[in-house]
Amino acid sequence: RNLPNLRILDLGSSQIYFLHPDAFQGLFHLFELRLYFCGLSDAVLKNGYFRNLKSLTRLDLSKNQIRSLYLHPSFGKLNSLKSIDFSSNQIFLVCEHELEPLQGKMLSFFSLAANNLYSRVSVDWGKCMNPFRNMVLETLDVSGNGWTVDITGNFSNAISKSQAFSLILAHHIMGAGFGFHNIKDPDQNTFAGLARSSVRHLDLSHGFIFSLNSRVFETL
Repeated sequence: RNLPNLRILDLGSSQIYFLHPDAFQGLFHLFELRLYFCGLSDAVLKNGYFRNLKSLTRLDLSKNQIRSLYLHPSFGKLNSLKSIDFSSNQIFLVCEHELEPLQGKMLSFFSLAANNLYSRVSVDWGKCMNPFRNMVLETLDVSGNGWTVDITGNFSNAISKSQAFSLILAHHIMGAGFGFHNIKDPDQNTFAGLARSSVRHLDLSHGFIFSLNSRVFETL
């Protein structure tokens, strides 16, 4: 509250062991909050630390110890929020109910990169459903999660109808070029679920795709 005109607060690489529930209160003009590599857990999302930050546009929570994305309902009232970075945490699973406070929002950037997302757990997609339901995402970064063709296909089907204009899937392990003939290359079903997602930019770089099969991108 002593810095009511603060626009950018960078606390990165601070290893915060105690965070008061009202630590960020009074920062009504705060535009960007950088909390990367601070040793933060899921509690930073569940307990309403970011409530009332009406001007908050960019939130960087990368390189922490976050394991799940159960968001406090106050996230739904952060109407200026456009960019959220959850990359390089330990988020193995994200389902629809966890991100419910973000439904109805348009975000310019949302990153879940380098989390081993969906690759280290068994996913019941019938129960997990679409984590990005009723959202519009200009850029969705899910790169570096060790995705195979099956994981990519299941994810594409799950987010069907959600708008993601730029989808970053770089640093995947799709393709026989990974060194194992039993690892499949993408086929015409892999990206079929994205047919109604308005994808304009698809990043499949830094992978092991050995063979581009017939009509593999037809639905896009």
